[in-house]
Amino acid sequence: MKGLSVAACAVAATALLAAEPVEVSVDSEHPTHRVSKDLYGLFLEDISLSVDGCFYPELVWNRGFDFPATNSPGTKAFSSEIQGWREDHRPGTAGRVTLQYARPKFANTPAYLRIEAFDGGAGVRNDGPMHEMSVGKGAPLSLSLWARGGMAFHVAIAGEKGVHLAPRVRFESGSDWRHFTATLVPTVSVRNAALQIRAATPGTLDIEQVSLMPQARFRGRANGLRADIGQLMADLKPATFRFPGGCMLEGNSFASWYDWKRSVGPVEERMPLWNIWGYYQTLGLGYFEYLQFCEDIGAKPVPVFLSALTCQLRPPASYASFESLGYFATNILDGIAFARGGADTRWGRVRAEMGHPEPFALEYVGIGNENRWAEYYDRYDVLAKAVRAAYPDVKIVAAVEHTAYLDPAARERSWTRISKANADVADEHMYGSPSWWLNNARMYDFYPRTGVDVYVGEWATRNASDQYLNSMYNAVCEAAFRMGFERNADLVKMSAYAPLIRRVGFPGNRYSLIQLSGVSSCGAPAYWCERMFAENRPDRAVPVTYPVVRWTQPAGIDRPGWKGGGNPKSEAIEVVSFHATGGVTDDGTLILKFANAAFDEQPVAVSLGGNYQPQDIARTVLTAAPSARNTPEEPHAVVPRSDSFAFAGGSRLAMVLPPCSVTVLRLKGGYTAGEIRGIMKAPERNR
Repeated sequence: MKGLSVAACAVAATALLAAEPVEVSVDSEHPTHRVSKDLYGLFLEDISLSVDGCFYPELVWNRGFDFPATNSPGTKAFSSEIQGWREDHRPGTAGRVTLQYARPKFANTPAYLRIEAFDGGAGVRNDGPMHEMSVGKGAPLSLSLWARGGMAFHVAIAGEKGVHLAPRVRFESGSDWRHFTATLVPTVSVRNAALQIRAATPGTLDIEQVSLMPQARFRGRANGLRADIGQLMADLKPATFRFPGGCMLEGNSFASWYDWKRSVGPVEERMPLWNIWGYYQTLGLGYFEYLQFCEDIGAKPVPVFLSALTCQLRPPASYASFESLGYFATNILDGIAFARGGADTRWGRVRAEMGHPEPFALEYVGIGNENRWAEYYDRYDVLAKAVRAAYPDVKIVAAVEHTAYLDPAARERSWTRISKANADVADEHMYGSPSWWLNNARMYDFYPRTGVDVYVGEWATRNASDQYLNSMYNAVCEAAFRMGFERNADLVKMSAYAPLIRRVGFPGNRYSLIQLSGVSSCGAPAYWCERMFAENRPDRAVPVTYPVVRWTQPAGIDRPGWKGGGNPKSEAIEVVSFHATGGVTDDGTLILKFANAAFDEQPVAVSLGGNYQPQDIARTVLTAAPSARNTPEEPHAVVPRSDSFAFAGGSRLAMVLPPCSVTVLRLKGGYTAGEIRGIMKAPERNR
């Protein structure tokens, strides 16, 4: 991204310093374009170990023994063969532990573990993802595994020094594979538990697909998702949900791209997949589970399919030949058929066998992720044409380069290659710094309208200093930029913050909307800001004007070294600190949003554009110290506060915005939907 600032170009010419009263003019009598109901959504990519052991709450790492010995996230294999597992014999006993492949239980995942016990008590243990198997006191866990061997064995949850945290269970295996289940209830809460499996007598024991998951799962689904994280997502009331990636979708070779067909059917038969972010994934959260989760939370699914090339951000990318594009077109069409086909069709039958005989609603389909250049668009054209022909009602999402309209070369490479004929929505991604958001908050005011809508499919403050990652200040700066989505909702139809989930302690990305540590989770300040906007989405935008308000952002906030934001040395930098937007609902409620990034109070005088009756104005405010953040241990350090204040009526409103804050007001009255239609002076876009 360039350091170009467009924030000052469309507001009044007068410039103020922060803390001087700001005159805000709201033309509530002349609403403009409708605000898309799909504007605020979510995007999940398995990044930062955010799925296995996190959103998909499998506590056993490498449950099927099919991961190779290396590439365990943040760790190394305990033996030369078996990732995530290590020998754990009772003192004074011994045995041999190996991987085997003969006569497997599951053909697609043939590896299984063999314990040759020389004495009773020989066995293994699994410490969970990143050596962190967190269990909660009194929280039941569902154990499931397959075993054979004609001998007894014990399974327990063990803590330090092998102390059992729940009563151990005893099973009797037979000469052939048998399925065993049990419920284990820890008596204490710990973050470093382990699942322990030991032979009760000498002999040979084979074990396979060892799973330990919380019984409490979102919406009670059998292969369900972590309840607290699912609820945090559901509480955002997302209109859309994009998955599964992201660079993870594309892989760094055709051996590692996310083929949705590998992720459906029985979980035991799903072959693990190498994740481009540095670890293997079980695909326990697969295409079906994504669609089911979308249905459960009322979000429209936005599945993204491979565009016949691998990740271009990790050169050299691999490009499928044009002769092979039929294969990838069929993959996309089959994916749509899986979701929408009847139970009597090939892929609809697979869906029905998984427990959902009725079709899923599917309105959007993405083709490609962060792709560019002719290598992408030449292939995209063929794939999009196939989707158009088979499913003309499906809205197709194409990839474009970020902020392409600020870079003529990028525009030539991307936006000029798409049109309404082959794309409905253009997906662009951007990761900025705090000052970049503030100084480019009006970027979309200047985007040409070509008929193809914009989907801000990934965006977040990645380029903040360590002290300000996931901070309150970041949330305010992002709110200023997010206001541009509503102000330009004739163009921007969808958005999604990214990454969505982060496991605390995982190396790499340290910013996200939701964070997890052990059995605890929390939303970042940005989460609460996103929720405020989603809960207060207007039906139509109204013109809001105000002068430029300048303030000097202190040094040390932007991330040093990031040249794209115009502040690579993280120096003190002048920013536009005040931003506002407004809209009306169909019942006539006026919604106003304000962002004050300055570290001081900001007086505001608002001309409402019409007379409003005396009332108590509903107010929601998110504010805290600029570097304040939430943690799983202190999840509510930064949360919105809602109240109301008395308004005497009239056409003007005076107030003071807190330092470093986002404020939302709701005023009853004004115009109804019918009256709005009567006074509209222009079509959907009034610019």
